[in-house]
Amino acid sequence: MAAAPDGSEAWQALTAAGLANDPVALQLTTPGVETADRIWDWLTQSNLTPFNGGLELYNWTARALTEDHLRAYLAAEKVLLLEGWDTILALAILGDDTADAEEDRGEDTGDTVAAEEPQRHAPGAGALNVRYLDGSADGLSRLCLALREVAGERGLARVNLWLPDLLILRDAMDGAGYARRGDEAMWAYARALGQA
Repeated sequence: MAAAPDGSEAWQALTAAGLANDPVALQLTTPGVETADRIWDWLTQSNLTPFNGGLELYNWTARALTEDHLRAYLAAEKVLLLEGWDTILALAILGDDTADAEEDRGEDTGDTVAAEEPQRHAPGAGALNVRYLDGSADGLSRLCLALREVAGERGLARVNLWLPDLLILRDAMDGAGYARRGDEAMWAYARALGQA
Protein backbone atom coordinates (compact mmCIF):
# COMPACT_ATOMS: atom_id res chain seq x y z
CA MET A 1 0.00 0.00 0.00
CA ALA A 2 1.41 3.38 -0.95
CA ALA A 3 1.75 6.26 1.43
CA ALA A 4 -0.98 8.86 1.46
CA PRO A 5 -0.37 11.38 -1.35
CA ASP A 6 1.16 14.73 -0.50
CA GLY A 7 -1.60 17.20 0.27
CA SER A 8 -4.04 14.65 1.68
CA GLU A 9 -5.33 15.19 5.22
CA ALA A 10 -3.67 11.93 6.37
CA TRP A 11 -0.27 12.86 4.89
CA GLN A 12 -0.42 16.39 6.30
CA ALA A 13 -1.22 14.97 9.76
CA LEU A 14 1.69 12.54 9.58
CA THR A 15 4.06 15.29 8.43
CA ALA A 16 2.89 17.80 11.05
CA ALA A 17 3.27 15.20 13.81
CA GLY A 18 6.90 14.73 12.74
CA LEU A 19 6.32 11.14 11.64
CA ALA A 20 6.52 11.39 7.84
CA ASN A 21 10.25 10.61 7.69
CA ASP A 22 10.19 8.01 10.46
CA PRO A 23 12.64 5.12 9.91
CA VAL A 24 9.69 2.71 10.26
CA ALA A 25 8.44 4.13 6.92
CA LEU A 26 5.09 5.01 8.43
CA GLN A 27 2.07 5.37 6.20
CA LEU A 28 -1.17 6.96 7.35
CA THR A 29 -4.00 6.21 5.00
CA THR A 30 -7.76 6.37 4.72
CA PRO A 31 -8.29 2.86 3.32
CA GLY A 32 -11.15 1.90 1.06
CA VAL A 33 -13.69 -0.91 1.28
CA GLU A 34 -11.39 -3.19 -0.74
CA THR A 35 -9.18 -3.47 2.37
CA ALA A 36 -12.01 -4.68 4.63
CA ASP A 37 -10.97 -8.35 4.69
CA ARG A 38 -7.34 -7.54 5.51
CA ILE A 39 -8.32 -5.12 8.28
CA TRP A 40 -10.96 -7.47 9.71
CA ASP A 41 -8.41 -10.31 9.83
CA TRP A 42 -6.07 -7.99 11.75
CA LEU A 43 -8.85 -6.95 14.14
CA THR A 44 -9.74 -10.58 14.94
CA GLN A 45 -6.23 -10.90 16.42
CA SER A 46 -6.47 -7.50 18.07
CA ASN A 47 -4.21 -6.33 20.88
CA LEU A 48 -7.05 -4.56 22.67
CA THR A 49 -10.15 -6.70 22.10
CA PRO A 50 -9.50 -8.81 25.23
CA PHE A 51 -9.57 -5.55 27.22
CA ASN A 52 -12.23 -3.48 25.44
CA GLY A 53 -14.52 -6.34 24.42
CA GLY A 54 -14.36 -5.27 20.77
CA LEU A 55 -16.72 -2.39 21.58
CA GLU A 56 -16.85 0.91 19.79
CA LEU A 57 -17.93 3.84 21.95
CA TYR A 58 -19.78 6.91 20.82
CA ASN A 59 -22.02 9.37 22.66
CA TRP A 60 -21.71 7.25 25.81
CA THR A 61 -23.10 4.22 24.00
CA ALA A 62 -21.20 1.02 23.25
CA ARG A 63 -21.80 -1.57 20.56
CA ALA A 64 -19.81 -4.43 19.13
CA LEU A 65 -17.66 -3.52 16.15
CA THR A 66 -18.79 -5.93 13.44
CA GLU A 67 -17.48 -6.63 9.96
CA ASP A 68 -20.53 -4.87 8.49
CA HIS A 69 -19.87 -1.79 10.64
CA LEU A 70 -16.24 -1.79 9.53
CA ARG A 71 -17.27 -1.91 5.86
CA ALA A 72 -19.66 1.01 6.39
CA TYR A 73 -16.93 3.06 8.10
CA LEU A 74 -14.49 2.27 5.29
CA ALA A 75 -17.07 3.37 2.70
CA ALA A 76 -17.65 6.61 4.65
CA GLU A 77 -13.86 7.24 4.90
CA LYS A 78 -14.02 7.17 8.71
CA VAL A 79 -11.05 4.79 9.16
CA LEU A 80 -7.44 5.90 9.58
CA LEU A 81 -4.79 3.20 9.33
CA LEU A 82 -1.19 3.57 10.45
CA GLU A 83 1.20 1.08 8.87
CA GLY A 84 4.91 0.42 8.97
CA TRP A 85 6.99 -2.45 7.60
CA ASP A 86 3.91 -3.45 5.55
CA THR A 87 2.11 -4.22 8.82
CA ILE A 88 -0.88 -2.54 10.44
CA LEU A 89 0.39 -0.78 13.57
CA ALA A 90 -2.80 1.01 14.64
CA LEU A 91 -6.30 1.84 13.49
CA ALA A 92 -8.77 4.57 14.42
CA ILE A 93 -12.45 4.75 13.51
CA LEU A 94 -13.59 8.34 13.64
CA GLY A 95 -16.99 9.48 14.83
CA ASP A 96 -18.58 12.75 13.88
CA ASP A 97 -16.99 16.00 14.98
CA THR A 98 -19.06 17.56 17.77
CA ALA A 99 -19.53 20.94 19.34
CA ASP A 100 -18.25 21.46 22.89
CA ALA A 101 -21.76 21.75 24.32
CA GLU A 102 -22.55 18.19 23.25
CA GLU A 103 -19.36 16.84 24.78
CA ASP A 104 -19.59 18.64 28.12
CA ARG A 105 -22.34 16.40 29.49
CA GLY A 106 -19.88 13.54 29.99
CA GLU A 107 -16.73 15.48 30.67
CA ASP A 108 -15.88 14.23 34.16
CA THR A 109 -16.79 10.55 34.01
CA GLY A 110 -15.35 7.45 32.42
CA ASP A 111 -11.85 6.82 31.12
CA THR A 112 -11.97 9.40 28.37
CA VAL A 113 -8.57 10.51 27.13
CA ALA A 114 -8.31 13.90 25.50
CA ALA A 115 -5.68 16.06 23.88
CA GLU A 116 -6.06 19.80 23.49
CA GLU A 117 -4.96 21.76 20.43
CA PRO A 118 -5.48 25.36 21.64
CA GLN A 119 -3.14 27.10 19.21
CA ARG A 120 -5.16 26.36 16.06
CA HIS A 121 -8.73 27.31 16.80
CA ALA A 122 -11.08 29.59 18.65
CA PRO A 123 -12.35 28.45 22.06
CA GLY A 124 -15.35 26.13 21.86
CA ALA A 125 -14.44 24.75 18.45
CA GLY A 126 -15.48 21.18 19.26
CA ALA A 127 -13.87 17.77 19.27
CA LEU A 128 -12.73 14.99 16.97
CA ASN A 129 -14.36 11.90 18.46
CA VAL A 130 -12.80 8.48 17.99
CA ARG A 131 -15.23 5.54 18.11
CA TYR A 132 -12.63 2.77 18.16
CA LEU A 133 -8.87 2.48 18.54
CA ASP A 134 -6.66 -0.56 18.28
CA GLY A 135 -3.02 -1.39 17.81
CA SER A 136 0.27 -1.71 19.63
CA ALA A 137 1.07 0.85 22.32
CA ASP A 138 3.75 2.44 20.11
CA GLY A 139 1.46 2.41 17.07
CA LEU A 140 -1.37 3.99 19.05
CA SER A 141 0.93 6.68 20.42
CA ARG A 142 2.06 7.60 16.91
CA LEU A 143 -1.47 7.46 15.50
CA CYS A 144 -2.77 9.63 18.34
CA LEU A 145 -0.12 12.25 17.54
CA ALA A 146 -1.45 12.29 13.98
CA LEU A 147 -5.07 12.50 15.26
CA ARG A 148 -4.15 15.71 17.07
CA GLU A 149 -3.00 17.12 13.74
CA VAL A 150 -6.21 15.97 12.02
CA ALA A 151 -8.24 17.75 14.72
CA GLY A 152 -6.14 20.90 14.36
CA GLU A 153 -6.56 20.91 10.58
CA ARG A 154 -10.34 20.67 11.07
CA GLY A 155 -10.27 23.56 13.54
CA LEU A 156 -11.28 21.35 16.47
CA ALA A 157 -10.27 21.95 20.08
CA ARG A 158 -9.49 18.37 21.10
CA VAL A 159 -9.51 14.68 20.37
CA ASN A 160 -11.73 12.46 22.52
CA LEU A 161 -11.13 8.72 22.73
CA TRP A 162 -11.77 5.83 25.06
CA LEU A 163 -9.16 3.22 25.96
CA PRO A 164 -8.88 0.40 28.48
CA ASP A 165 -7.11 1.37 31.69
CA LEU A 166 -3.72 -0.25 31.02
CA LEU A 167 -0.40 1.19 32.20
CA ILE A 168 1.25 0.74 28.80
CA LEU A 169 -1.58 2.69 27.13
CA ARG A 170 -1.53 5.43 29.77
CA ASP A 171 2.21 5.84 29.11
CA ALA A 172 1.64 5.88 25.34
CA MET A 173 -1.06 8.54 25.63
CA ASP A 174 1.07 10.63 28.01
CA GLY A 175 3.82 10.53 25.39
CA ALA A 176 1.38 11.76 22.72
CA GLY A 177 0.23 14.66 24.90
CA TYR A 178 -3.12 13.25 25.99
CA ALA A 179 -4.60 13.49 29.48
CA ARG A 180 -7.26 11.46 31.27
CA ARG A 181 -10.57 13.12 31.98
CA GLY A 182 -11.92 11.31 35.02
CA ASP A 183 -10.78 8.40 37.11
CA GLU A 184 -13.98 6.38 37.30
CA ALA A 185 -14.33 3.03 35.59
CA MET A 186 -16.82 2.74 32.74
CA TRP A 187 -18.76 -0.52 32.70
CA ALA A 188 -20.56 -1.83 29.62
CA TYR A 189 -23.55 -4.12 30.04
CA ALA A 190 -25.43 -5.93 27.29
CA ARG A 191 -28.58 -7.95 26.85
CA ALA A 192 -29.86 -9.61 23.70
CA LEU A 193 -33.21 -8.18 22.61
CA GLY A 194 -36.16 -10.53 22.26
CA GLN A 195 -35.02 -12.88 25.02
CA ALA A 196 -36.56 -13.25 28.46
